[in-house]
Amino acid sequence: MNDDSMSELSAVLRGAQVGGPRKLLNAGWDRPGPAFLRHNSERMAEAPFDGVVFNLWEVKPDHRHGNVWQLFEHEDKPGFRLADVDPADFEPIRWSSLTDNFLAAKPCAWHQTGLDLFSDDEWAAACQRIRLLGEVLRASGARGIWFDMETAGHGWAHDPRLGSFDEVAAQARRRGADFMTALQAEKSDVVVLFTYLVATRYEIERLEHPETSRSAMLPHFAAGMIEAKSPQAQIIDGSDTDYLNHSSRQFAHSRQLAEHTWSAFCQDHAVSGADQLGFGGAAYADAVSGVNSTFAEQQLGFYQRVSQDRSFTENWLRHNVYHALMKADEFAWLWNEKMSWWNPQARPLPPGADRAVKQARALVNAEASLGYDMCRRPGGVPAFVAGDDIRLELVDRSPSPVGTGETITLRAVPSGTVDIDQLVVQHNSSVVLQTELLTARMVFRVGPGAHTFQMVSTRVDGTHQTSNPVIITTP
Repeated sequence: MNDDSMSELSAVLRGAQVGGPRKLLNAGWDRPGPAFLRHNSERMAEAPFDGVVFNLWEVKPDHRHGNVWQLFEHEDKPGFRLADVDPADFEPIRWSSLTDNFLAAKPCAWHQTGLDLFSDDEWAAACQRIRLLGEVLRASGARGIWFDMETAGHGWAHDPRLGSFDEVAAQARRRGADFMTALQAEKSDVVVLFTYLVATRYEIERLEHPETSRSAMLPHFAAGMIEAKSPQAQIIDGSDTDYLNHSSRQFAHSRQLAEHTWSAFCQDHAVSGADQLGFGGAAYADAVSGVNSTFAEQQLGFYQRVSQDRSFTENWLRHNVYHALMKADEFAWLWNEKMSWWNPQARPLPPGADRAVKQARALVNAEASLGYDMCRRPGGVPAFVAGDDIRLELVDRSPSPVGTGETITLRAVPSGTVDIDQLVVQHNSSVVLQTELLTARMVFRVGPGAHTFQMVSTRVDGTHQTSNPVIITTP
């Protein structure tokens, strides 16, 4: 270690679009409808969430997936008619401390031929749905829409009957701009949160012939949305690909990969405003709590050995909620299926689940470290490695706010005698400084937006620790 050394990064670090507290949403098969919300919102506010993802309709017992609204569908599904939706039903909802709520929808079409992006008639029908969506958002006071992208490939493939790949992609981009413009006409500060967006680009790039992807047109649609976005609105790429994460490093890696992939897509297709895409986080309560064993067992070889260990699963849930929130610019969600905060009698919560979520949120809000990292072991069970190797501090600052283009100085204070092999500083989950020495001062120049700094120390035994965050916002 070198107590007198200093590292300085000359590049200006771009901040996230939004600052302020991070928000945790609840989403799942038990998404409530307006009647349930009117009668239970005060009780729901006691749960450890800042908001809820809700439905246009009530959840029916024979529809376990929550009857999600198909925004671009041609026709109503049996039993779920848009003509029966009255925005006034959402006005009496008293959200209490649930301040950030989202209406669930799917941006896919289930009809066999796919969405005809060139059809003015189909688009006129879609606009009726967009207007209704805006009316419900206004009546309910919700922040925006939560686009559930599972199976969203339906309707977004390239249909060669409509034109060449480039022609259809250009039309998808125009329709994306039309969609965002129409939505903002109803709610200018709308937030559109995709459960994943850049992940569809990964799928396309893995294919030898991108034009055959079921999701080929979706990134182009999103590009149009970005270009038409108002300064008050937000478009967020969520991250349900993080559902089975079992290392703190996986959250940072997926954020970096999403940012780099989106940047490359925007360069390839001359998309302006690439820096206007926000990023969210996600955790999957059932899997990491040992409730949804089948899915997790198929993906994780170690799962059977830990799924019934309540101490392990509680630590895992706390870990993933904490890092999902730290990864997000503002919003992360906790997905649940066979467990429910709203109906625990029918779908009981595992012991410790509520406590784990509350503790994770409290640590994030306090800008504190989690106190342990989950570290992957090749071929074995992940380990929870306790300790606080490094404390990160902001130094040499006057009480006045940090201005755009100004420098800040961080100091890393070791808190123990653990042998450290490598240190990295993460800025909004991306690595900006890597060193083998513990430098006393690290100087960064910050641009406008929200900035979250953390230091990750890698020990000589290969395990790692994540420090407390230092969070600042510049105008």
